[in-house]
Amino acid sequence: MKANQHARRIRRFAGCLLAAGTAAGLFFCDPGDPPPPQRSRLPATWTIFRGDSQLRGQANGPVPDSLSLVWSFETGGACASSPVMDGNTVYIGSLDGHLYAIDIADGTQRWKFKAGRGIEASPLYHRNTVFVGDLTGEMFALDARTGKKRWSFETGNKIVGSANLITGDQTLLVFGSHDDTLYCVNPDDGSLVWSYATGSYINGSPATDGSRIVLGGCDEVVHIVDAKTGTRNDSVGANSYIAGSMTMDRGKAYVAHYGNKLLSVDLDSARIDWEYTADDAFFASPAVADSVIVVACRDAAVHCVQRTNGSLKWKFTTGQSIDSSPVICGNRVIVGSDDGRLYLLSLHDGSKVDSYDVGSPITVSPAVGGGVIVVGDKNGFVHLFRT
Repeated sequence: MKANQHARRIRRFAGCLLAAGTAAGLFFCDPGDPPPPQRSRLPATWTIFRGDSQLRGQANGPVPDSLSLVWSFETGGACASSPVMDGNTVYIGSLDGHLYAIDIADGTQRWKFKAGRGIEASPLYHRNTVFVGDLTGEMFALDARTGKKRWSFETGNKIVGSANLITGDQTLLVFGSHDDTLYCVNPDDGSLVWSYATGSYINGSPATDGSRIVLGGCDEVVHIVDAKTGTRNDSVGANSYIAGSMTMDRGKAYVAHYGNKLLSVDLDSARIDWEYTADDAFFASPAVADSVIVVACRDAAVHCVQRTNGSLKWKFTTGQSIDSSPVICGNRVIVGSDDGRLYLLSLHDGSKVDSYDVGSPITVSPAVGGGVIVVGDKNGFVHLFRT
């Protein structure tokens, strides 16, 4: 079955169920009975790429045991943008040049915004505003209810990584560009606060703990930057391109790069604690749990290593290369693969709990929250699963 036919059948089936439910309510409710409960809003929140400003890839809510597809929504181009959701709405970019706002409950379009070119970056939701960059190099601030533009900020080259938030005395928006610059702007009006120059393209999203920022790119350097001033605190040579985003946690940065290595970097001493080597390049971002790091690789495997020394705990192999960044939710790992499947794995031993074939490669990070999983695929479909 083709993906678009599959999606249309799902929507028709969902419509029939809704109609049947409505009819049942009209004809079978006794007027003396208490009214039926209203459909509650799903507590599905994942407002930022990788779940928080440190990009740890951790989700809260019910732990999935199986994947049940609720709806699929078709965009006009491949989904290279990881989705976010605010509890009511899914926001996701498409290479057709639009940012889409999709109703979580039924998968219908609320609005779409036309950017200058395709959108590869993940959106960021904050206080009824959605921030997203496009491949022309423009960062947009949009009204989350209507999709209308509030302001935009132009860089000198494309933006492929998500924006992030620095919180504290003042909330600031920070993002990188392929013009080799990290920008910090006021989220209310887009005015520039500071900028920081690197040696080459910035591919991923910067991670921040509020006082410092860590980022990398094609200059093969882990940059440690003061979040208030935008000045360099220190740097560490990674010795290879950093294609994704790095993760911060407990004074460490975890960096997966093109040279087949996952690094643990101590941010206080600016030294590499340990290295883990895989059989191919890393394009995905790591996820952290209490005692382990989970990262996917182009060797078609998901790797789980010990935080203390980088030793391998387990490895799970899929059918093809993996660029999707995994998410940890309780004792489960959620990750997509180029083999077209979304996987649920056991965090304990890497065994497969469930999988779902969407029919097209999944290269983006899933959004996970409140028992809901949302992910896009290369055919341009957005899929919502419920536990």
